[in-house]
Amino acid sequence: MPVLTFWQGTGLGGLASGTDCIYNDHYQQIATVSAGNGLSSDGHEFLITPRNTALILAYTTATANLTSIGGPPNQTVINGVVQEIDK
Repeated sequence: MPVLTFWQGTGLGGLASGTDCIYNDHYQQIATVSAGNGLSSDGHEFLITPRNTALILAYTTATANLTSIGGPPNQTVINGVVQEIDK
């Protein structure tokens, strides 16, 4: 069945936070997809696989010591996370 997918959320223009939406060919919402583990879906990628799972992007932050490459000792870094969601 053909579907329309899009992302809905806040924070466009970099890191974003939201939910992915799936609508049928009558423009009726049939599902929403959210990231797991307390993360929020980013607006950059959303793919429905041939197995009817969804691949989405999310991000986590961590503190890293970047002095070995000339950076600060306590820098916040962003880690990209790919999640496969099976509803």
